[in-house]
Amino acid sequence: MSYSQRREAAGGQGHIFFGGSSGLNPLAPEFKLSQRSSRVPPPPSASQIFELRQTGERGLGLFAVAHIPRGTLILVEKALFQTTGPQTQLAWGQYVRLDDSQKAAYDSLHAFNPEHLELEHTSWTCLRDFCRHIDDPNEVENAVAEHIRVMSIFATNNIRITENQLAVYATASRLNHSCAPNVVHTFNKRLRMLEVRAVRDIIPNEELLCNYLGMEAMYSVRSQRFEILRNNYGFTCHCKACSDETGASDRRRLLLEAIVWGLKQYDNNEPVTTLAPVPGEPNPYIPIDERAAFLQAGDVIEFLIKEGTESLPLARAYHTASAKAMDVKNYDKAMEYCEIEMEIERNCIGHTTTTGWRQELLRVIKYRLGFKKMRKYLKDEEVKFHEDRYAANQKKKAGKMGRAEKVNKYLEGVEQSAVATGW
Repeated sequence: MSYSQRREAAGGQGHIFFGGSSGLNPLAPEFKLSQRSSRVPPPPSASQIFELRQTGERGLGLFAVAHIPRGTLILVEKALFQTTGPQTQLAWGQYVRLDDSQKAAYDSLHAFNPEHLELEHTSWTCLRDFCRHIDDPNEVENAVAEHIRVMSIFATNNIRITENQLAVYATASRLNHSCAPNVVHTFNKRLRMLEVRAVRDIIPNEELLCNYLGMEAMYSVRSQRFEILRNNYGFTCHCKACSDETGASDRRRLLLEAIVWGLKQYDNNEPVTTLAPVPGEPNPYIPIDERAAFLQAGDVIEFLIKEGTESLPLARAYHTASAKAMDVKNYDKAMEYCEIEMEIERNCIGHTTTTGWRQELLRVIKYRLGFKKMRKYLKDEEVKFHEDRYAANQKKKAGKMGRAEKVNKYLEGVEQSAVATGW
């Protein structure tokens, strides 16, 4: 099956080769830039925009009580405790240091004992020396049961905040899961606090949902996600992606993984025949030229949006598409994708890391097309700065030209004098 056939089977509309400014299918879903300022206004207090409610089979969850625009900072929270390393037994030492109110908050969180963690064995191992000094068997069993309970809560509710640190929160750990979430949490290293932001508009009475699986599960099909969630958390997800019985979502995710792989091979200058289904023939997922790479980068955006991804993986996809647009000299799309990437970053982490990339795009466009054509990509507050800079450069050039003319006239005079005197 060809790339385009696989793409259509996954729900794509087929390539629309650009002749103007667009390389994406005009019928595909779009991430639209908001009209608001890039500065997110201070949010109302947490108690005004969400509350804790019973969800039924998922237990307690957080629900919006007011309209929450995307990009809103919903929650800033300090951890009850954190551990360095994934070992669940580390939770006990942190738990016993909590005060009574913190313990009550921790104890109220949901507990699930994953079989693969073998918490009972872990508990007996950790408490072995302690239990030697207890004569009452009931007291030993109670100590082990309490240890297992604390570890079970930690295993179910921990949030990864850095590469090797996990933390539990009184409120943020109440967030339930969706494979197509409407909020994202990030750890602010400067404040040492967890921040939760809306990645899309959330209506009143809608549940706030994050993704437990992380970016590594972005390409996982439904059966794989089911297995991970059941083994680690003891539930079955019923989000839009997991409720798709047609298989379109799974096909999109598999194709998404293949085309992202193909773009990486292209960027690494790997032969187009790498791992081809038919030896010696081109691999359908490795672009054959810059135009194909641009279109394929657009497919990544389309499939991520269809899968409900509006967080940092989508920002990265727009960054890639912006770079590919520059390769084919589609400056309108390059700048458009860059602006969208910046907004998604602001929605997710409160600021953007893409300013340097935008300045690089403007520099290249100015070099290739000149200042006047680059001007249309500037924001209002940037126009005067660049116009003043442009005027100063022109004046500087004029000054250099004036000095050059004076030197030329002087040399002409010297030459004429030499001729007249017979030098």
